[in-house]
Amino acid sequence: MIRISKYRFEMKWYLVLLLLLLTSMLVMLTSVYIQPGSFMHTMKGFVRQPLLILLNFAPGFFIITFLYFILGNTFYSASISALIINLFSYANLLKIEGRDDPLVPADIALIKEALTAASDYKLDLHLFILFLILLCSAILFVMGIFIKNPKQNWKIRLCGSVAVIAVVVFMTKFVYRSTDLYNSFDVPQRYNITSVFNNLGFNYCFLYNFNLYPVEKPDGFSRAEVEKWINAGAAQAPEDSDRLVKPHVLMVMCEAFTDLSDEDVFDYTPEDDPLKNYKKISNSDGVISGHIVVSNFAAGTANTEFDVLTGMQTNMLSDKTTSSFRTVHKNILALPRIYKKAGYESSFMHPGHSWFYNRNSVYKYFGIDDQVFNDAFDSSDFKGPWISDEAFLDELISGFEEKTAENSNPIFSYSVTIQNHQAYTYGKYGFEPPEAPLRVMVSDSSKETIAVYMEGVRDSSNMLLSLTEYLDSLYEPVLLVFFGDHRPNLGNTYKELGIDVNVNSSIESTIRTYETPYIIWQNKAYEKKFPLSQISKELELPKDGLMSSNYLGALVYEITGMTGSDPFFDYLNKMRRELPVICGNNFRLADGSYTNTLSQDHLNMIDKFDKWMYYKIKLEKVS
Repeated sequence: MIRISKYRFEMKWYLVLLLLLLTSMLVMLTSVYIQPGSFMHTMKGFVRQPLLILLNFAPGFFIITFLYFILGNTFYSASISALIINLFSYANLLKIEGRDDPLVPADIALIKEALTAASDYKLDLHLFILFLILLCSAILFVMGIFIKNPKQNWKIRLCGSVAVIAVVVFMTKFVYRSTDLYNSFDVPQRYNITSVFNNLGFNYCFLYNFNLYPVEKPDGFSRAEVEKWINAGAAQAPEDSDRLVKPHVLMVMCEAFTDLSDEDVFDYTPEDDPLKNYKKISNSDGVISGHIVVSNFAAGTANTEFDVLTGMQTNMLSDKTTSSFRTVHKNILALPRIYKKAGYESSFMHPGHSWFYNRNSVYKYFGIDDQVFNDAFDSSDFKGPWISDEAFLDELISGFEEKTAENSNPIFSYSVTIQNHQAYTYGKYGFEPPEAPLRVMVSDSSKETIAVYMEGVRDSSNMLLSLTEYLDSLYEPVLLVFFGDHRPNLGNTYKELGIDVNVNSSIESTIRTYETPYIIWQNKAYEKKFPLSQISKELELPKDGLMSSNYLGALVYEITGMTGSDPFFDYLNKMRRELPVICGNNFRLADGSYTNTLSQDHLNMIDKFDKWMYYKIKLEKVS
């Protein structure tokens, strides 16, 4: 019988160190090779920015070195490290190809959901790459059998292991989590997370995203308690809605749309007012209108989408600043999915890039597979650098007509415009829009900003009128919800105009800073069957219609007779009636009073809401 020990030979210490470095480099190169995109393109980027080599090399080195002190064999530790890191890179490859969304640490907790969801996709499993991963690890393992490492005493092994852990903790906290370092690298399409991963390397980006978008567990959270609320709500649901009309539901979120021109500092005539057509619609009989209080000022479009469609509040997910769409890693029982269960067809349209805010992936998690992005438009559809509201409307109508022609089911449509996105300079449109009439003196740069911004408001207002005229020509009932996503970023112009947008001011002023207008309108065909004017009192809205943005979708849910379909949205409508505005630690009560001190009943209500949100985004199983 052949003895394996007969063929073994022992390495010197300097060879062990060299081998640690070489195998770590091998692990980095194989990880880069496995990730999607061009291997040579990524490596050329590393050469131009050499720090990326170290940042992608170090994770493998740390794991191999740590395992070396534990196992006492360089090749065994390299084999295990290569298997772990390369399989993660392989999972990243499959996730990007399946959802155009990279693998992040939060996905690890959802491995069961991922395996279940994988059956719904026709993925290229890249079996050759999987074979190479296993082969590489096997070769390293076999080499460990025949090549002996110098023996270490337990003190060296213990100290070495602890030292590696200490260095990893330090590097993770002060290097891999550094936003300044991350932003210092030159990356094309920085907001395209997939592109960032491919250019900066999977190993580095994976660690950078460790707990980057946290969802914090509320104190006293109990999964059993939330599921008890759900079961209790489901048990109380009526068997059938008392509203037999199922209207098409069109929700249009308009980029940076506000009623800024209504401020006293402006001196528009009714004819010249940029909001002329918006006011024509909002002041018509039966329309429900008011303001929503959104999660962000001057930015955060996707956060408003999240709040409206899920009923959750971005700013309550964590004490840290977060991007709500980056916290979504699984199916969510959002409005589109709830309406689909009620027999609706769903669609989403936005004339921007599908990767921006990770929309393509997130809307699938919300229950919308039919999505339209900027590739549906051509060069004639632009007004300045963005797709115009006019072209947006044409695509919205043509998509709606196509879906209604294909089937008899009602449509739930959510769409987001883009024309009035910043920057607001004359160069945006290539001409100088009319100067806004003001009652105060402002700088030339502010005049420019206001004029360009109001040009966009005017186009959005005109688009709204055209949309309602089209919908009124239909024989099928339609409910339209039109609203702004956030106030525009006008910089110092607010101060020059004397408009208070100070989040550190009074409670009322702080809340006003986050307000944008909305209207809920129905076409004639819907009004004949189910006039909004008859149920407006049942909705128990404040007289001015002010409420938090996460209630808007729930309000539409109630109007369209969906009450009883989902316990969480039923709870939202109950909470809206008692606590219509939640804006951080600033609140507006049902009687119209502003406060930052709540009763115990209201605190309990928010606590329940907070726990239910955590359950929905982290634990709820949605097929």
